[in-house]
Amino acid sequence: MNFADYETKLKSKYDFLKIDVFGTIGDKLDLVKKTRKILFISNTQKEQSYAAYNQEDFIDYASELGDGEDVRKRIIEYANQKIKSELIVPVIYLSHEEQAIPIGFVHAQNRNREIDILEVMEIKTLTFEMVDRIRESNTILVKERFQIVNISTGGLKVKINHPDLNQDFIKRAGFTFDIFFKMQAPLTAFGVIRSVTKDAEGNLYVGLSIEGNSYRPGERKKYIDNVNRLLVEANPI
Repeated sequence: MNFADYETKLKSKYDFLKIDVFGTIGDKLDLVKKTRKILFISNTQKEQSYAAYNQEDFIDYASELGDGEDVRKRIIEYANQKIKSELIVPVIYLSHEEQAIPIGFVHAQNRNREIDILEVMEIKTLTFEMVDRIRESNTILVKERFQIVNISTGGLKVKINHPDLNQDFIKRAGFTFDIFFKMQAPLTAFGVIRSVTKDAEGNLYVGLSIEGNSYRPGERKKYIDNVNRLLVEANPI
């Protein structure tokens, strides 16, 4: 999925605008990815702006920071960075099984003008449109299982030979898939394609970084625990 069209649409309205997938990220983006909620600070120089606009959809940033002193420290940091208003909206992808997976974000900042709640809703609506476009390009549903040839806590490499997928992967940025460990329920993940190679027999080797897991509690931890167990078994002391 290419987010460039949406960046172009929004960039003129904000001093800073970035749309990207979750990757190596900072504390605020980690918080948005973990909670699947919006981080919205309409005025970084007012303590009341750090509270949640509503508890269901927005992060209570004041509580996340700690106490009043921590909020005041962050106010000073924003002042030094000359940021008056900040907004981070997660892009939540729904898989074919209706699993909610945070795959990316829209990050906006202004130096002089406050971002208002109508703009928040506009960007949130655009994220729904992004997901619709991803789903339109993600219409192939494959039930076959494919061999994992290499795995780590951050990603994996899969050997694939499938008439539809072998052509389809060339134009994809990422996709949702299930990971099967023996005697366990599948773990749903969203992977960003980092590499694609082909051997002499036409098999594809697709390298994926895992950028999101489903909403099910503890799913990310289960994946990491399983990978660490496999690594220990493969490299006994």
